[in-house]
Amino acid sequence: MHDLHFVLLFELWFDVYDHWWVKAWWVALVFTTIIEFALVAMIIRYGRREIAPWASQRQFAGLIVLGTAAIGIIWLLAKSAMDDPLFLISFPITAFWAVPFSTALMLRRNSQRGQSVRLPVCSVFIIGSFQGALWFVDEFFRSPYFLMFTAMGISWSLVNIWLIQRLPAYQPQTA
Repeated sequence: MHDLHFVLLFELWFDVYDHWWVKAWWVALVFTTIIEFALVAMIIRYGRREIAPWASQRQFAGLIVLGTAAIGIIWLLAKSAMDDPLFLISFPITAFWAVPFSTALMLRRNSQRGQSVRLPVCSVFIIGSFQGALWFVDEFFRSPYFLMFTAMGISWSLVNIWLIQRLPAYQPQTA
């Protein structure tokens, strides 16, 4: 929803701000939005058995669509409360959420199923890159709060790498 919201604000980025940086973000987020819609479709198609085996496929699809819409409403509420017209703080926060969700998935499955060291490695890079990219933009990004956020995100990602390497490999059941 974050990426879609940014993409839908085309006029703001291309007519109001008219700067190469936000235009480049817009182009990148067109692709991530498409990927995210594909991921939602994959969850609808393949996720019911693990997430809600008690629901019919139609019920499950409805729940996923409603949940996605609810996330959009929560995002719009949070975004309206932030003084962040350029989405600067929202990018690192959005990137961070992959980290705890990966931990939860690993602990729920108690195996490497659906996991790869690549995700936490990328999270380390992305979270660290936001620190470097935003350092000079505003003093907020040099504040103890943002520095702690960066350290926490990188540390948690490193813990996820450690955890993935210690969990048992996934062995699909053969029927």
